Amino acid sequence: MGRIEDHVKNSFKTIPDSPDKEDLMHEIILNLNEKVADLMELGKNQEDAENKAIVDFGDIDDLKAVLAVHEEIISKEEESRRRLAGFGFALFGSFIIIALLFFADLLLLSKFIDIDFPWYIFPSLGVLFWPLAKFFSWLKHRK
Repeated sequence: MGRIEDHVKNSFKTIPDSPDKEDLMHEIILNLNEKVADLMELGKNQEDAENKAIVDFGDIDDLKAVLAVHEEIISKEEESRRRLAGFGFALFGSFIIIALLFFADLLLLSKFIDIDFPWYIFPSLGVLFWPLAKFFSWLKHRK
């Protein structure tokens, strides 16, 4: 019954590969093969049964639309995860930069320059805008 598999694969070739696509194709092939077997039990020959099963199945445009909507939902979830990961990276990176500024002030500059004020606070405030911007970007684009 390779003709049914070829028909289903040709119908789905414009849809990007995904596990959902493979599952749906497998299920359709099984259902069409069962229909062919049922029609052959009723007395039709294999070619007529395959033709009738394919014609009765019809067009897969509705299934393509369902898969496209599902792929769009997955891509939005992936985008949200990517933005959240970007926020985590920005938070960790700004912590490292502020720690470096703090130790530079504590260990290096206090020995060479006589400053009583912790100067690292000002660049630290600027560095904190990086995770803040990433956080609001994530909030704006989440569900």
